Amino acid sequence: MQIVTALMPFVLPSCDQGPKRKRGSNDDVTSRPSKKRDKKSIEWWRRWSRLTREDIALDSEQVTVVNMGLGVLRDTGALGKRNKGTTFMDVYAAHVGNMLATERVTALTSVQYVVYAIFFHIASTMDPANWVAKGNAGQVRGKFCPSAVRRLFSHCGGYVPGGMTPNVFAEKLRGWQDHGRKYEFIGVHLGLGSIVHLGSVLHHTQLKTMTKGGEQAVDGIKSSEVAFRHLRKLGLPELAKQSGADALMHDLLWEIFGSFLDFPKRVGDSQFPAFVEHAPAQLSASIISDSGSDDGQCD
Repeated sequence: MQIVTALMPFVLPSCDQGPKRKRGSNDDVTSRPSKKRDKKSIEWWRRWSRLTREDIALDSEQVTVVNMGLGVLRDTGALGKRNKGTTFMDVYAAHVGNMLATERVTALTSVQYVVYAIFFHIASTMDPANWVAKGNAGQVRGKFCPSAVRRLFSHCGGYVPGGMTPNVFAEKLRGWQDHGRKYEFIGVHLGLGSIVHLGSVLHHTQLKTMTKGGEQAVDGIKSSEVAFRHLRKLGLPELAKQSGADALMHDLLWEIFGSFLDFPKRVGDSQFPAFVEHAPAQLSASIISDSGSDDGQCD
C-alpha cells in the first residue's frame, strides 16, 4: 500500500461509479419510496410541527456542553491531529475510535456524535479542500469500497472492539455517513446550532425514516418544509445563535478538519463552509475527487 504524504489531499473515494446526484435530488433512493415509507417520513417531520418554544430550549446539561467549547472534542481522547509523518489513515482511524466512544448517550456524546457524523460524511465523499473551495454541501451518496474498508479496518487496530468484523465495521461507516448527510440537511436549513437544540428529537437512533426533502408533498408542500417554517417561526436559528450552540458547532467542525494539513485555515470567526447563514440556495452539487494515490482506492 502506498502511503499518502502529509501534502496530499485526504480522499477516501466512493465505489459508486454512477452519475453524480445533483442538489434537489435529495433522498438516497433511486425509485419512488413506498406509500408506507412515505407515510412514516411525513409523520417524522410532522412531529416537529408540534414542537413548542419550550421544547427547543437547551436543558442544563446541554448548556454545560455548549460552554465546554473545544473541550467537547478533547473529551473524546485523541483529536487525530495530523503531524509530519502522520497519514490520513491515522487521522481517520483516530476519529473512528472517537465515534465509537459516543455510544453511551449523554448530552455531551450526542453533540460529539453529530460532529463526527458530519466529519465522516464530508471526509468520505470528497477532498475536504474542495468542500471549502466550492462551498458545497455534499449530496452524492457514496459507498465505501470493500478494499478501502479493509485497509481502514486493519489500520484502526485498538480503536475498534476485538469482536468487530470488517462487515460490521463497514455497516457502521455507512451509517455514520448517512447520518452526517441528514444532519447536514438540517444544518443548511436551520443552522448547525439548531441540531443541538433539537437533540431530544434528532438523536441518531431516530433518523431511520427521516428524508431530506424527498418525501411526498401534501397539499402542495413537503412536510420537511412545513417543519422548517414552523421552527423558523419559533425563532430556532436565532435561539441557537444566542445560546452559543451555533458558534460551538462551527468551532468544532473547523477543529476536527484541522486534522488535515491541506485543509484551508479558518479566517477569524468565519463559519464552516456550506453552513454559512444556513442558506441552502447558495449550495451547489458536490464533487467527488479521485486521488492518484493507492491509499483508499478501490481494486
